[in-house]
Amino acid sequence: MMRRGLRRSAVGALPLVLLFGSQGVAAAPTAKEHAQRARALDKEGRFDEAIREYEKAYELSHDPLLIFNVALEYRKDNQRQKALEAFTRYVTLVPGDPSSDEARSYIAALRREIDEEEASQAKAREAAAEPVAILPTTTTVPAARDHSDAPAPGKRQRLTSFIVGGAGIAAIAAGTIVVILAHSDWEASRAGCDADNVCTDSAYDQATSARSKATVATVLFGAGIAAVATGTVLYFMAPSASSAERAARWRVTPTFTGGTAGVAVTAGF
Repeated sequence: MMRRGLRRSAVGALPLVLLFGSQGVAAAPTAKEHAQRARALDKEGRFDEAIREYEKAYELSHDPLLIFNVALEYRKDNQRQKALEAFTRYVTLVPGDPSSDEARSYIAALRREIDEEEASQAKAREAAAEPVAILPTTTTVPAARDHSDAPAPGKRQRLTSFIVGGAGIAAIAAGTIVVILAHSDWEASRAGCDADNVCTDSAYDQATSARSKATVATVLFGAGIAAVATGTVLYFMAPSASSAERAARWRVTPTFTGGTAGVAVTAGF
């Protein structure tokens, strides 16, 4: 009888142990949940956090497509070298998959971009390291020249104003063309985005191109307006004739007539 009572007590306590034990252990996120978090973070532009979530999902599921998503996130975050490594890893995992061809096209494009960036940085380093030759300074006395055929200072300044103003007009025209191209890229990118502003890769590239062109157009407009204003000021500030030129129009000549000395004043117009 005593043994039977002990058995009943043990069996009755078992549900309580299972109940309290289940409340103290939280279920770990699944690979699907990590992937869903990554997509939500991508929409918010938090690419680094999205990469970590995709990597956690891959650790649980070992689905190669998650590595492809990691590579895309690195590319959106302008981490070209890491994107190249991730795409290469994906091709290694599934070399015969149809999506591997898309990954290979990304690899080729990333290699070109990395090579161009490295070449640009190398040129910048060479320009910074190029020694500047210091020439000896000599003082020379210029020979007297006949300035009768030289243009007046006012003419030179007006000519300069036309050149500067013309350059400003050209910059404004170029800015207008760039604005048209930027607007075209932006409209084209909208076709590849849904209502939540989630875009395809081609639409994302077009939107990035539109922003870059808009920045260039802003710079061109600013420079053009400044150049036109400078040319206008130079034109209206140009002197009509210098005091030396006005003085040169009057000539005083000594005269001697029959033992009488005098001066003759002539004016040129």
